[in-house]
Amino acid sequence: VYIGDEIRIRQILINLLGNAIKFTKSGHVMLNIDSEGEISLRNTIEVLITVSDTGIGISSEKTKKIFDKFTQADGSITREFGGTGLGLSICSQLIRLMDGGISIDSEEGRGTSFHVMLPLDPCKDFVSSEKTALASKTLKNVRFLVVDDNQTNCEIIIEYFKKLKLNCQKSNSGKDALTLLKKAAKEGNPYDIALLDYNMPEMDGLLLAEKIQKDVAIKKTMLFLLSSSINMFQVTQDLYDKGFSGYDLKPLRMLNLINKITSVWSNMKKIGKKKPAEKTKTQKNKPDKTLNKNISNLKILVVEDNALNRRLAVKMLNNIGLNADAADDGIDALEKLGINSDDKVGLNYQLVFMDCQMPNMDGYEATIRIREYQKKHSLFPYNKKSNHTEDDGLLIIAMTANAMAGDREKCLSTGMDDYISKPIKSADLEEILKKWNKI
Repeated sequence: VYIGDEIRIRQILINLLGNAIKFTKSGHVMLNIDSEGEISLRNTIEVLITVSDTGIGISSEKTKKIFDKFTQADGSITREFGGTGLGLSICSQLIRLMDGGISIDSEEGRGTSFHVMLPLDPCKDFVSSEKTALASKTLKNVRFLVVDDNQTNCEIIIEYFKKLKLNCQKSNSGKDALTLLKKAAKEGNPYDIALLDYNMPEMDGLLLAEKIQKDVAIKKTMLFLLSSSINMFQVTQDLYDKGFSGYDLKPLRMLNLINKITSVWSNMKKIGKKKPAEKTKTQKNKPDKTLNKNISNLKILVVEDNALNRRLAVKMLNNIGLNADAADDGIDALEKLGINSDDKVGLNYQLVFMDCQMPNMDGYEATIRIREYQKKHSLFPYNKKSNHTEDDGLLIIAMTANAMAGDREKCLSTGMDDYISKPIKSADLEEILKKWNKI
């Protein structure tokens, strides 16, 4: 921890990060703060702040004047991105007022890095290391494997773990991670904890976890899921069921992440490394014997664009003895229902759980198309509160994150029969199914 001008430093970061975000259409923006670690004759420490991006970049001949007032690398930038070029000039002036310096590394089309060096006073009386010291002690001999297809994400985690003197390696794919885990176990030096990114190509974090759980040699590895999905808050129990001991949301706050890992690891050691998932699992996956005996024949379609939410909804239905197929948007739903088929007239499902907000075609439009199809072909009536069978048409239940007044009316006006609010729970599904005499 260092003592400095909080207002000036905040303004510098706002300007540099704002520019980086504005001029980066794809890739990443990264902030890194480090220190030289040696106290100067003035009893200050040189703190290096680096803001780097993978944006449009600047040619070498134009970087010389980039800190001048109202100077931009290209006049067309103002028209496309907005701004006058004053931000960097302000940064330069603020940095000089603090006896620091700023430099730039950039290549046109390949991104830019701004380096700010500030002499700051160390805060000797501030004790910030209690939690990290506990983490370092608790996780001292633990082997970590970080699995993420994004190289930058891996590097950020590994650098932080190295500062805590923790043993951490990386892998950029699920396939490579399985190879590393098996090799380490075979050599008698297994990885203790694996941090798995949820959204990876070919093999995502959930599928990788399933494969780890099925392999006797590596199934004892403690699993942590990392995801940028805000809906992660609603899936704790399901993640435990899949073998995860915890999760954290991106963008990661490293101290928060390490505290979570430390807490779970300490608890696991106390119970003999028995995972919470194994501790809480009972007869959950067995359907309730009191449910309708014909529910196994009920044809259900879950329409949801979020892959994790989609799997959860299907799993919840499985847990109460129902089988379900899935579609990832309205267009896919119409295809699976058979509306676009010329071979026959009729629908392939009797019950649809329809997400309202989806790309390509949302739930409202999909429902309107379905109801128009039913009317056109004089199919069986819908919105009938009785024992729904194949002859009663199609029941559509909306799944919506909105719980505002008027949302129910909007769902019903498009042709939906009822709705449940997100985050969806198993109890909510059972209640709505019982209401419509489905179970």
